[in-house]
Amino acid sequence: MATESTVVVFETVDQLPGGRAVLILEAPGDNTWKIVKGHMTQQALTEMSDLVRWLIAKGRWVQNWERPPAAEADSATFTVEVRIVDELPDGKTVDMREAPGDFVWLILEGNMTEQAREEMEAQMRFLTNHGHWKQVFPGPDEPSS
Repeated sequence: MATESTVVVFETVDQLPGGRAVLILEAPGDNTWKIVKGHMTQQALTEMSDLVRWLIAKGRWVQNWERPPAAEADSATFTVEVRIVDELPDGKTVDMREAPGDFVWLILEGNMTEQAREEMEAQMRFLTNHGHWKQVFPGPDEPSS
């Protein structure tokens, strides 16, 4: 079943198992991002959580509990990137770019560690390429971001 009213929580924690910096946990209607303190600034966490909530509220991303068969999921080619950038407009620390089958987080340098960037990107790729989340890209008359 596709869940369109997923509750999203971003929280900082003191530590995660195995020395991880980021852990994304899911259940139907729930998406929790745990980030170890010091791996992402509070401003970046707030901006990212606001953008994720906006994407879900606008129906552009839905949580998917009707997962495709394993063979189909393994062949998915959705592109997810988390990039550290030198500048962003208007004092932002986080922004995004999206196209059909493609999603990029842009994080202003100094607001996320490389370990957190790598782990977040890997977990988001897993979630999208294994059918846990569906992109519902805007129609031709709606802006992409």
